[in-house]
Amino acid sequence: MARFGWIIALAFINEVRGVIVDTQNGPVLGKIETSFEGNDFFGFHSIPYAQPPLGDLRFRDPLPFGDWEGVLDATEDGQACIQIPPLIETGTIGQEDCLWLSVYTPSVIPDTNLPVVVWIHGGRWLVGSARQNTYGPHQLVDRGVIVVQIQYRLGALGWLSTEDSVAPGNYGFKDQLLALKWVKANIHAFGGNPEQITLLGQSAGGASAHAHSISPLSKGLFQRVISMSGTANAAWSGKQTDHAAVAKKQAGFVGCPTDTSEALIECLRTVDAVKLTSSATGFSQFFPDSGAKLPMGTFYPRVDAEAKEPFWTMDPVEALTLGKFNKDIAFMTGLASLESSWFTVELFGEMWADRLAYANENQQEVFKLFFPHPNIGPEDRDKAFEFYFNRQKWNRAEHRVKAAELMTDSLFNLDVIQGVYLHTRQSHSDVYFYKFNYIGSWGYVNLYKENPAYHGGVAHLDDLRYVMSMPWTGPHNEEDKAMVKLYTTLFANFIRTGDPSIEDRHWAPYLPLEGAYININSPSDVEMSRCLPIPADRLNLWRDMVKVKENLQEDYLGVIVDTQHGPVLGTIETSFEGHDFFGFHSIPYAQPPLGDLRFRDPLPFGDWEGVLNGTEDGPECIQIPALIETGSIGQEDCLWLSVYTPSVVPDSNLPVVVWIHGGRWLVGSGRQSSYGPHQLIDRSVVVVQIQYRLGALGWLSTEDSVAPGNYAFKDQVLALKWVKANIHAFGGNPEQITLLGQSAGAASAHAHIISPMSKGLFQRVISMSGTANTAWSGKQTDHDLIAKKQAEFVGCPTDTSEALIECLRTVDAVTLTTSATGFSEFFPDSAAKLPMGAFDPRVDAEAEEPFWTMDPVEALTLGKFNEDIAFMTGLASMESSWYTVELFGEMWADRLAYANENQQEVLALLFAHPNIAPEDQDKAFEFYFNREKWNRTEHRVKAAEFMTDSLFNLDVIQGVYLQSRRSFSNLFFYKFNYIGSWGYVNMYNENPADHGGVAHLDDLRYVMSMPWAGPHNEEDKAMVKLYTTLFANFIRTGDPSTEDRHWAPYLPSEGAYMNINSPIDAEMSRCLPIPADRLNLWRDMVKVQENLQEDYLPEC
Repeated sequence: MARFGWIIALAFINEVRGVIVDTQNGPVLGKIETSFEGNDFFGFHSIPYAQPPLGDLRFRDPLPFGDWEGVLDATEDGQACIQIPPLIETGTIGQEDCLWLSVYTPSVIPDTNLPVVVWIHGGRWLVGSARQNTYGPHQLVDRGVIVVQIQYRLGALGWLSTEDSVAPGNYGFKDQLLALKWVKANIHAFGGNPEQITLLGQSAGGASAHAHSISPLSKGLFQRVISMSGTANAAWSGKQTDHAAVAKKQAGFVGCPTDTSEALIECLRTVDAVKLTSSATGFSQFFPDSGAKLPMGTFYPRVDAEAKEPFWTMDPVEALTLGKFNKDIAFMTGLASLESSWFTVELFGEMWADRLAYANENQQEVFKLFFPHPNIGPEDRDKAFEFYFNRQKWNRAEHRVKAAELMTDSLFNLDVIQGVYLHTRQSHSDVYFYKFNYIGSWGYVNLYKENPAYHGGVAHLDDLRYVMSMPWTGPHNEEDKAMVKLYTTLFANFIRTGDPSIEDRHWAPYLPLEGAYININSPSDVEMSRCLPIPADRLNLWRDMVKVKENLQEDYLGVIVDTQHGPVLGTIETSFEGHDFFGFHSIPYAQPPLGDLRFRDPLPFGDWEGVLNGTEDGPECIQIPALIETGSIGQEDCLWLSVYTPSVVPDSNLPVVVWIHGGRWLVGSGRQSSYGPHQLIDRSVVVVQIQYRLGALGWLSTEDSVAPGNYAFKDQVLALKWVKANIHAFGGNPEQITLLGQSAGAASAHAHIISPMSKGLFQRVISMSGTANTAWSGKQTDHDLIAKKQAEFVGCPTDTSEALIECLRTVDAVTLTTSATGFSEFFPDSAAKLPMGAFDPRVDAEAEEPFWTMDPVEALTLGKFNEDIAFMTGLASMESSWYTVELFGEMWADRLAYANENQQEVLALLFAHPNIAPEDQDKAFEFYFNREKWNRTEHRVKAAEFMTDSLFNLDVIQGVYLQSRRSFSNLFFYKFNYIGSWGYVNMYNENPADHGGVAHLDDLRYVMSMPWAGPHNEEDKAMVKLYTTLFANFIRTGDPSTEDRHWAPYLPSEGAYMNINSPIDAEMSRCLPIPADRLNLWRDMVKVQENLQEDYLPEC
């Protein structure tokens, strides 16, 4: 029969310029039409696919039309589905018997296997049609594809629901579904390939096309979807609708009962279709003078789980999040540059001055209409009113574009981006995203005698005229015609292959963490972009306002911030006190310091492509972990920072603190597994955590210009420059930056006060348990000798600096790092093989750009530092008990025996300061130990006192004193005495109190979260609140005082400091923080440079 029909058709073409095709339901007569480019194609209009949905079939799923008798005349368009046209005052057009489709094909040879596209018109599910006077196939059919245009029920007839099995709704979707089944079964007769069907829709049609990807009923009926300016998760697709209430209100309009669903629906089935449709103008929410009386916000899709055959079994956002959709469907979607300018022209257009006046008189009431998303409260609307309009009355000149941006974000941008992101995360097929920016010779606002460019960009519907013919939109000029060819080619390529790319324009798929999309700017300007299609501050504002369903655990958009180098995707995290904050992890600030960049100053990273994934911590800088025997962790490519902020609203001017980790410049990281922002961020500050090179890679020096050292300090400087330039985008104040560090991190933070390179990058410094003048920060190191010894470890020459460094640049980073255990000076059985005292800072005056030009003590003494920096520093009560526990702890009896056998040799290792003569060492041995052999009971605290004085007390007190003499800003000093529920010595099954007090690092756990340090008890939590408050007050104002605790600045002649004893006991003291006899012993032993005349240590 098919073969016979084809022969008849060819003869019929020649005789009457008609064409007949045999379908499964009977023969259909079409006609030959002319395409946009002048080619012939065959049109078959108004083929019925469903029984007329009249009488008892109203508000029911459609039934197949079945067979017709004779040849169906399909040469003219049928009636539109009954509707209220958008631009007339009253009345309706169309009819209820309207379920037909049209087929337009370049060929009527059956089984030609042409690709097929099914067009689903938009119109907010209230208006629109498949008639050619609305949309035609003439442009798209030129690309060798078959175009099918379908109609479906609109308004109440398509979507009214009592939210139960009596009238579950979604009849419009069920109509589309039945049409797709007809296409699948019959399209081969029109030359189409039933296994190559693409759905194409715009606006509500775009949301409908996407909806079929989610519906289990539609599976197998198509292979691809193109959604223009609308996705199934759009807020305007029914989320805000109380369908049962709308049904009752509709019944009330026409005098039907509402006591039961059955009575309501039975009555509505008897109401004349014109009366039923036109009565829905009672739902209108537009201005009093508006010609548009559409029942916006009423008749929509819904989750129709009560239906015998549900179209949707769950909300589209939930389905997309959980992967409950057809993942094999290729998907293409996009946005016009300013979708909602076609709405706002009706408020800000010149022809509606009276309407704008009315809107200003009723501003808050009108403003509510801009928000389709449910559950946006008054405070969020107020936030948006401030953001877009600065709380001003509206005027055309200032606010027409802002209003269009607001409604575009509200109605389109947020939801389409959300839909793309969620769909891509679970899809097995490619997803393509575009933004259409071409303003052609006609735009929707031209209907109102307005210019599209004047209203900010391309409006909703404007780009559709370059795909579907829209005779009511005016003719194309030559540039428009070129855009038609480009746009239909992109679409047809996707329809044909699932990839819209053309030969000279590759279109990369969208990926969740890259966000690639194509900008269509003009026929000759099409470019890929990996930045957000709208500014991040607008996207973040809406993400914060729109609440996702509670059972969805994912933050469906992540959080994206635009930096100077590109957008970065972050996460939402939970603080110590249970507040949300935003985390942006592992942002690169420097080029990987590999190869020829090893042992050189770092170079800026520059820009990245697409959206940077900042949701996970990167690797630490390569190091030997402190408590393992051998091996290394991390990698050499490690120069990143993380930003944690309570707000992503740009320029919120929150104070900023930059955390520099400690670890003797050998170990540590910016990873949350080491230190986290969770406690400090509760005090409403932005926390930045940075990484820098460690060990040989960060500090090795030949003491000349070949390798001057201090690369790690230069890393820190570059990170600070990045923070200064970008922190405003994260809500931070670039003029209110504080450096915070502990131990070597504290010495680093203090070092930046002294370095001329760092001037202007920060305003305050907090140094915990370390200052730049400490003896362990490089004073005792012969850097050139260390470099040569390191070279020998890995077989590199040492005859010249050039040869040594050139060779070391070729050595594998793991080999280089692990070989440095050869410097270790610990006990034979020590598990820690760190090269202590080998790789440290130095005065790098030979460098092209020196970090330090003089020794820190000299700089502090002479006032050669940034005197405007406010400074806060302090000590734990017994810093070195974390060292001496490894000698006097119960688990190391053998080690104590070894130390007693080699007492003088071991004692020499305990002196951090250089040039301490043997007689002075003997004096200290007498003072602390009475020349006795060591035992745990008598000497563990004495040993801790000795090493605390040697490594910390003397130098920190010296640093504070010297700086206070020259500084123009206040200095604050503290001593931390609170022994909480956990201390470092607990790791060795010891009690901190038995070792004399609070160890090095113990107090840090009340500022930075340290997950490895054990949980806090209730008193600890109170200490967290006190300590972070003191720190945050200093970060915010330069004064750590609280309302009930005045903290006096340190003065050289008074030496005031704060004793922090417990959460309820913090008191000022003016005595020395250590006994005078111990301090004087060390002052006498440690020789100060001869040109320093001052007695740098005050008496009590």
